[in-house]
Amino acid sequence: MMDVEQITNIAVVGLGTMGNGIAQIFATADCRVHCFNNQVAARESLHQRIGANRKDRVKADLMDQCEIEPILDRIMVMDTE
Repeated sequence: MMDVEQITNIAVVGLGTMGNGIAQIFATADCRVHCFNNQVAARESLHQRIGANRKDRVKADLMDQCEIEPILDRIMVMDTE
């Protein structure tokens, strides 16, 4: 059986409210996250939406600004499943 600590690659299919949140959580936990949605707009806006959510956490003193870019770098948006 695999330990949770061994999980480093995640796939998220569907980038609505729930998929967006799942991608954020795993990327924040240092996982590489491969994301897909059949709607181009959802794919194209993902980094912006996550960046905005992370900036809200910075404003609330829950994380540092310097943490945002590495999180976004771990999120890869895919054109196909």
